[in-house]
Amino acid sequence: SSFRAGSSCDSGHAEDGPSTGGFTLEVGERVVHATCGKHQATTLGASDGELYESSRAVASLSAHRGFVGELGFAQTARSELKCDSAAVVAIASNQASFKRSLYLARRARFVQEHCGSAGTLRIVKVDGEENVADILTKVLLRKVFLRHRHNLMNLRGKPSVSAVTRALRAAPYRFRFK
Repeated sequence: SSFRAGSSCDSGHAEDGPSTGGFTLEVGERVVHATCGKHQATTLGASDGELYESSRAVASLSAHRGFVGELGFAQTARSELKCDSAAVVAIASNQASFKRSLYLARRARFVQEHCGSAGTLRIVKVDGEENVADILTKVLLRKVFLRHRHNLMNLRGKPSVSAVTRALRAAPYRFRFK
């Protein structure tokens, strides 16, 4: 099975303090690791936060690939990093300048090394509805939330809106329905 990762970041701003980011690692169709939290640095904008989180995902993905390789399961195919930021995809492929983000230059070069033509990863721009990591950082539509939650928790079958609604109605003191 191939490794994949998805990264996501909220649209934090320097005035609000550190942004929140998260990423998931998947083997085949199953999420095996997910993490979310405040960044250690305050980024200047959404694309910088996405770059920061993508670099964390690349590091974790590379470590997991190496670990599985040491166990005797060599990873010959390139792994995929799903990101919903066109700016990060452009930076990873050396097509965009990150002069405004010089404080992230080391992280950008790290992503470029791993996602370049000789690297072990490739970065792919995806829509937020396809990126499971979005559940960790964004408010989503109910249908999208249920699908991502279903994938994140490795549940089998199709996600059911009615089952969730029944569970929420069983605890009416916590939730309000109109």
